[in-house]
Amino acid sequence: ALCLGVATSINVVMLILAGTVFFPERVVSLEQGAKLLENTLGSTARGAFAIAMLCAGQSSSLSGVLSTQYIMEGFFHLTIPSWTIRLVTRIIAIVPAFYIVFNYGSDSAAEMIEQAQVIVNFVVPFTVIPLTKFLSSETKMGPYRLSVRLQVACWAASGAA
Repeated sequence: ALCLGVATSINVVMLILAGTVFFPERVVSLEQGAKLLENTLGSTARGAFAIAMLCAGQSSSLSGVLSTQYIMEGFFHLTIPSWTIRLVTRIIAIVPAFYIVFNYGSDSAAEMIEQAQVIVNFVVPFTVIPLTKFLSSETKMGPYRLSVRLQVACWAASGAA
């Protein structure tokens, strides 16, 4: 919860900075955002933006894969080879995106990303509360449960999210 709170704060700062730098422009696609970055910050900004987007996608995907693997092994006592989990998770993530882009065009990808972000912004705060409750439970976490100080910080972050 604390990490999510810090990440949210960083995202808020980034959005505020982006809003002040790019205010008169309305960015509605990744391509337009890349061009605006290139025009505003220089020629290397476009490549840096592409690398940042790739890293963000890989980080998100890796988090999903590892959490799936830990849940399946730790809670359900299922041992599935990690390559299988990675393959299935990536297919589940990529097939709908390819379907939409190929059937509705690349402009639909920007709209899909925007709608996904709206959904994520509604869902993430609801995941912080059960996660904090789980991590605070002596029954479930045993000696690894959060300290009282970390519990207070996590519940404060839950309220902020």
